[in-house]
Amino acid sequence: MGLRAEGWLFATCLWVASACAIAADEWVYTVREGDSLWTLTQRFLTHPNLLPRLQAHNGVTRPRQIPPGTRLRIPYEWIRSDPVPARVIAVRGEVRAQGGSGVARSVQAQDLVHTGEVLTTPADGHALLEFQDGSRLVLLADSMLRVVIARAYATGTSETRLELLRGRTENRVVPRGSQGVRFEIFTPAGITSVRGTEYRVSAEGSEKARTEVLEGAVAVDGTGGGVTVPAGFGSVVQAGAPPSEPVQLLPAPDLSALPARVPALPAELAVPSVPGAHAYRVQLARDAAFESIVFDVLESDARLRLPVLPSGAYVLRVRGVDALGLEGVNAQGALELDAAPPPPPAVSPEPGQAVMGSSIALHFTARPGLTHRVQVARDPAFDQIVRDVSGVTSSPHELDGGLAAGIYYWRIAARHPEYGEGPFGPARSFRRVPEAPAVLSSALTPETLRLEWESAEPHVRYQVQLARDAAFSDVVLDRLVDGRELTAPRPAPGTYGARVRTVGNDGFEGPYSDLAGVSVPSPPAPPTLLEPAEAEAPAAAPLVLRWQAQADEHYDVRVARDDGSEAPVFERAGVSGGEVALAQNLTPGRYVWQVAASTAQDGRGAFSPARRLHVPPVVPVLDDPAVTARSVQLSWGAEFPAAAYRVQVARDARFADLVADERVSGAQWSVAGLPAGQYHVRVQGLNDDDIAGTFSSSRAVNVPRSFPWWVLPILPLLLLLP
Repeated sequence: MGLRAEGWLFATCLWVASACAIAADEWVYTVREGDSLWTLTQRFLTHPNLLPRLQAHNGVTRPRQIPPGTRLRIPYEWIRSDPVPARVIAVRGEVRAQGGSGVARSVQAQDLVHTGEVLTTPADGHALLEFQDGSRLVLLADSMLRVVIARAYATGTSETRLELLRGRTENRVVPRGSQGVRFEIFTPAGITSVRGTEYRVSAEGSEKARTEVLEGAVAVDGTGGGVTVPAGFGSVVQAGAPPSEPVQLLPAPDLSALPARVPALPAELAVPSVPGAHAYRVQLARDAAFESIVFDVLESDARLRLPVLPSGAYVLRVRGVDALGLEGVNAQGALELDAAPPPPPAVSPEPGQAVMGSSIALHFTARPGLTHRVQVARDPAFDQIVRDVSGVTSSPHELDGGLAAGIYYWRIAARHPEYGEGPFGPARSFRRVPEAPAVLSSALTPETLRLEWESAEPHVRYQVQLARDAAFSDVVLDRLVDGRELTAPRPAPGTYGARVRTVGNDGFEGPYSDLAGVSVPSPPAPPTLLEPAEAEAPAAAPLVLRWQAQADEHYDVRVARDDGSEAPVFERAGVSGGEVALAQNLTPGRYVWQVAASTAQDGRGAFSPARRLHVPPVVPVLDDPAVTARSVQLSWGAEFPAAAYRVQVARDARFADLVADERVSGAQWSVAGLPAGQYHVRVQGLNDDDIAGTFSSSRAVNVPRSFPWWVLPILPLLLLLP
C-alpha cells in the first residue's frame, strides 16, 4: 500500500473516531420552572419516542415534575438539527465550487456553499467563508476544501466539519464555551478541532499537516494520540504518526524600520531577519482582519518584494517560517502604496538636448499591457503644462506641432488597467530649436526692398540680415522683426545676400536660412533725345518733343529756360511712348529740355543731358496795309510781341526782288517813294539773339501812280495848241 493510500486510510479512521467522539458529546440543559420531559422532547429532540431514553439516560423518576435547576444531559445525536450552508463573503480570482454531480460552478460573493461541495481557489486568489455561528475561514491560494457538515442544532449550538484536501486556511472561530461543539478541520494527516480560537491549518498533500495557534487552544489529533496546542505554538502531523509536541512559533519580525509609504511599485523592502527563520510569509490586505487578502507569497529571505498594486491604504503582515514549515507570529502594520506602476525609463531626448523640427519624438521604455501619460511643460514644476496626453501605448510618442522655440520639460507615468496610474518619472529638459525659415523672396519698389519668408514657428521673432558679401562681413541691414516679412528702404544698386533666422522668446537663436541673392538694379538710363535737334527752333505749333522709348518704361519730361534757372516752365510725368506735345506755346526764347526714364520696380533714373531749344517769335499777323501815293504804312500784332521785327517788301511773291528789308523795333513800319506798282509785304519776329521766327503770310499791296500836278499851269496852253 502506497503512502498516499495509507494517508487516506488514516483520514478515514480519524473521521470514524471523530464521529464517535461527536456522538459521545452531550448538551447539558438546566431545567426551568414549568419544564417537563415531554416539553423538552418536543422542543429539542428529533422524535417523541426518544422521551423514555432521555428519562432513563438522566434517571428521572417523575418526568412531569422535574425540580428547577436539574441538569439534564442530552446526546447531540438525539437533538434536532438543520443544515446551514456556508456563505461566501469575498473572493479573489476564479474560485470554483463542485458538488456531487461533478459540475463545477464559479463562486461569487454572497453565494452559498452547501454540504458536500468542494471549494477550489486559484494560485493568485482566495475565498472568505462565514459559517452559521459567525466563524470565518480564509481559504488561501491554491487550496481545496470540502464542506462535510455545516448544521445548526435546535439547542442554538452548531457543528462545522471541514476537510482541507490541500493548501492553507486561516481561521477565526467564534467562542462557544463548554456548550459549543467542535469546529473541526480534517486533513489527510490529522484533525484540528477547536471551541473558539484563531489559528492556521495547512495540508501538504496527504503526508503532512501543520497547525499554528495564535489565540486560544487547539486540539490536534493523529494516529496514536493527540496534543493540545496553546497560543504561540504549533504542531506538525505526519501521516500515520501522532502529532508532534507543541513547538513555540517564531517571534514576529520587527517592522518598525519599514516606511509608512511606498512611492513606487514594484518595490523591495528589507526587514530584520528572525533567528531560526528559513523563509518568510508576506501578506497584504485591505483590512486589518486579513479577510480580503490581495497578496500572499512565501519569500526565501527577509525581503519584501511588493508587486504592482492599486494605490491606497494596505495592511502588511509578515511572519517567519521555521525549519518545520511552521509559520510564526504575525508582525502587522499599515502601509500606504501611493503609486502603481512605476514610471517607465525615459530614453531620449537626453537632458538639455537640442531638438530641431516641428515634430518631436519622445522615446521611452514602454511596458506591455500598460498605457502611458506624457506631459510637457515650460517649467520644471509643471505649472505651465503645454501637452498632457494619456493612453499612449508605444514609444516613441510624437509631439504634434505648435511648440514654440525654447526650453521644455517632459515626464512620463504609466497606467495599469486595474491598478491605476503611477507617479511621474523625473523630468527631463530639452530645447526646441526652431527650424530655419525657408523660401526667402524679395520684391523691389522704387523706394523699398521687401523680404518675405516661410516659417511655421509660433511665438518667435526673426532676425533679418542683408550683406554685400556671402560671408556677411559687410552687413548693410540687421533688423529684428515680429512678422514673416520686412520692408526696408531700397539699398543702393548692387548684388546682396539675404538670410533670416528665428529668435525665441528666451533669446535663443536658431540656424540661419539658406542664403538668398537679392539684385538691386540701377534705375533706367536716360533715353536718347531725338527731336528737336540741338538749338533747333521748330516752326510747328504745338511743339512736339521726341525721344527713343522702351516698352517697359515711362518718362518724365521737363523744359526750363536756358538762363540758369532750374524751375521748369513745362513738365509731364509718366509719359508712355516716345513723345509729348506741349499743350501751350512757349514764349519765344532760349530753353533746355530733358527726359528721364522710370520703371515700376526701379523708379526714375537720371535726366538726360539738357538739350537746347530755341523757341522763335510768334508769327505776326499783318493788319491791312495803309497805302498812299508812293507810301505804304504797315502794322501787325502777335500773341507774344517779339524783341524786333524784320519787314520785307518785294516786287514778286517769292520775295526774290526785294525793294525793302528792314529791322524795326516796333509793331509798325512805313515806306515812302515806292514807284507805282504791285508789291508783296511780310514780317517776321526776331529774338534778342536775332533768332528769326516764321514770316507772316504775305500781303499784296498796289501802289498807285501819282497825279502830275505840274501840268495844271500849262494845261490851258496845251489846249490852245493846234
